[in-house]
Amino acid sequence: MPALDRYIPPVPQEFDTAAANGLDAGSGFKLEFFASGTTTPKDTYSDKNRNTPNSNPVVADSAGRFGSIFMGTGSYRVVLKDADDVTIWTRDDVAGGYATEVSEALASANVTGFLGAIGSYDLVANHADGPTAADTAYAAGVPLYVKNGETAYLTCDPTNGDDIQQMFEWFSSCKKDEGGTFYILLADGEHEVSTGILMERPGLTIDFRASGSPDAVTATAITSALVVDTTYRATVTVSTALPDQVIVGSPIGMQNIQGDNDALAFNGGQVVQSIAGDRLSFTYDFFSPAGAPTDPSALDNTAINGMTPNQVLCPQAWLVCDENGWDGGTQEGFIALRGGAKCAIQDIGFVFDGTAAGDDHMIAVRDTGSFIHIVQDCVFAGAGDKVIRQTFGAGSFINRSCIGGAFKARVAIDLAVGCSGTVVRCSLGGFSNQICNVGASSGISFTSCCGGASTTGIQIPNSGAGAGVLYSLSQFGHCVSGLYAQNGCINVTENAASILTGMTHAQRSVDDAGKIVGEATFSNNTNNITVDNTTYTPTLSNTTNIDSSTAVQCRYQKRDRKIYVFGRVSVTPTAASNTLTELGISLPVASNFADTKDLVGNAAAHQLSAAGSVVMDLIADTTNDRALLSFYSASTSAHTIHFRFEYQVI
Repeated sequence: MPALDRYIPPVPQEFDTAAANGLDAGSGFKLEFFASGTTTPKDTYSDKNRNTPNSNPVVADSAGRFGSIFMGTGSYRVVLKDADDVTIWTRDDVAGGYATEVSEALASANVTGFLGAIGSYDLVANHADGPTAADTAYAAGVPLYVKNGETAYLTCDPTNGDDIQQMFEWFSSCKKDEGGTFYILLADGEHEVSTGILMERPGLTIDFRASGSPDAVTATAITSALVVDTTYRATVTVSTALPDQVIVGSPIGMQNIQGDNDALAFNGGQVVQSIAGDRLSFTYDFFSPAGAPTDPSALDNTAINGMTPNQVLCPQAWLVCDENGWDGGTQEGFIALRGGAKCAIQDIGFVFDGTAAGDDHMIAVRDTGSFIHIVQDCVFAGAGDKVIRQTFGAGSFINRSCIGGAFKARVAIDLAVGCSGTVVRCSLGGFSNQICNVGASSGISFTSCCGGASTTGIQIPNSGAGAGVLYSLSQFGHCVSGLYAQNGCINVTENAASILTGMTHAQRSVDDAGKIVGEATFSNNTNNITVDNTTYTPTLSNTTNIDSSTAVQCRYQKRDRKIYVFGRVSVTPTAASNTLTELGISLPVASNFADTKDLVGNAAAHQLSAAGSVVMDLIADTTNDRALLSFYSASTSAHTIHFRFEYQVI
């Protein structure tokens, strides 16, 4: 079946003869189609498979209605004429945004009864069984209009030959009033899909859901063992037998796993590797870059953040997404949304079927106006690279779902430049790199989330200038680094309930580039707060009794607004005889001192006096906003002075 490049959904057209340009009724009106920029006729089609060309021009019937029009590949020049061949308007270079452009054009010509494009909608009221009206309309190639209070759904069964791409295209061309319910229903069970889904233009938000919420059983015990390198195998014991739909290879959601030791490491979406004969236990493989997790000796059944703990989600319907269905280049995600396209997903599982490589993301959202809404109870198990990737201003809202690496994916959520996201009550874990990576000028919040078993929990990289993260009421554990700000700012709120545990570096920032505001509650971390050192070579000012001085590269640390400096300088005094000697040392991070006590420090040097070493003080130079090293010289020899000082950025 050829790809559907553009569908012009049929909608009734009625020309207001009083308000428009003295026109008679719309009977006989014509739509002419040409190759863009030419007068060469270009075919359109009356069926979604593009087997039957329309006449060109397409002529309206006696009621002023056009039939179904499907466009082919490439761009068009479109001309609307009345029955006397008088041109009403012309639009050139019409492609993906065609429906929008025609809508604006017809509205400016005072067209009434216009609902979105050309032709006629099917109505739910035309069908005895309203909910199945979508199935009938789709089969006929006619878009559906769902009005307030009506319900309709299109059943999607890829296993029996349904084309998800075509269904998404058709759904986007339909119309739904506020208060109407309209969605694509994925049939129960496993569906292996070998093609991706690409939506490249605005339209009706795709609502894609399963027949019901996933079944849930309670995990009662979890153990783990090394498979190879950083891949481990978890064995999960459950309170009641796994439901029948759970099979080897199906997605499983480890939701809100809580307990002692490294229980947080077992959160996220995973793939079932084996099932016990009594169905009271199963295994899955997962990444743990921080090494072997310490298995929980007990799982905590206390409700946390309004969620039942230790739940194992078993979706009713799921897709096994063959990596050959999208190339990771021209289409980066199994579901790819561009140009303002929007999609909402709930209760569905996704399994990546392939090897970790390239840009084979599970969901790729790009362009301002494009948006992915994970409504609830979805389970994402793996990807070739990132599970959710956002670029060029795209947005996301991810709620109450499980996202896991399934020993393949590198990153759960990745935001490139200028994107935004909200993550609420999600369980995430098992990634070779980050749970979340935040690019320049992007912002994301994590509220009431939990997870771990990744190299980094949340990271703003060196390239992330202007990025911001809110970490609130969330719990991450068993990562190399929990929160890592190489640039931008991570803001920790609700500190008592925002937990970082079992980390090598719980909170890690880079001196003058990235900062973390606030401190989480720390537990069993090698380092609670780590500040990566940065070097600088200070500018020296020979203030008093100094013949010459030489700066040596120094190191400094920045912890929020507090700066710690360590270094050495070579100083040659002009005179001895216990003469006051003063050296100005520039700051690595500027401050506006008001009092000499705003900077404190000390220094030491050997053999500047006959008595041996000399202890020196450093204070704030309030006039020049620098450090001032002071001592009484007893020698005019050049000697090395080692110093340290600290101050606060004011």
